[in-house]
Amino acid sequence: MRKLWAAALALLSALFFLVVASPPASAFGSEVLGCSAGLGWTANTCSSAASRYVGDPLYVTFSPANTSGTYGTSWTVIDDGVLVTTKCVSINNVACISSGCTAGSMSCQVFDRVGAGYYITAYLTLTQSGQSRTVSAQAYIKPGLEGCRTC
Repeated sequence: MRKLWAAALALLSALFFLVVASPPASAFGSEVLGCSAGLGWTANTCSSAASRYVGDPLYVTFSPANTSGTYGTSWTVIDDGVLVTTKCVSINNVACISSGCTAGSMSCQVFDRVGAGYYITAYLTLTQSGQSRTVSAQAYIKPGLEGCRTC
């Protein structure tokens, strides 16, 4: 009986140290940023719909995938080489933030007008349990139709 108790105690001790010594499971590091410019969400890159004219209004939405748990967030958006910080007040002729893109938000929507081929790039810094990483996605904005609807 003593040998049985000793074996059971040894097994329980081994399991205790295995559980205590194991780091917690985490998906941090597998997150990706994607975007949608009217055609559905895709990871890393997206393009505007082919049925757009130059000058048409366009919303691009950036959001992460493969997330797990709660994050702190910080967004940076660059539209054709220009930092976008202005909130949309009305329909603008320049890029503006229409929703999200703030600390704590898990999505970022940018308004702009379709131009002759340019990029909107979003950078999202995710922080969780003291770890940080930055992911990015890029939307290629181009007209699909010749001419200008509002000219």
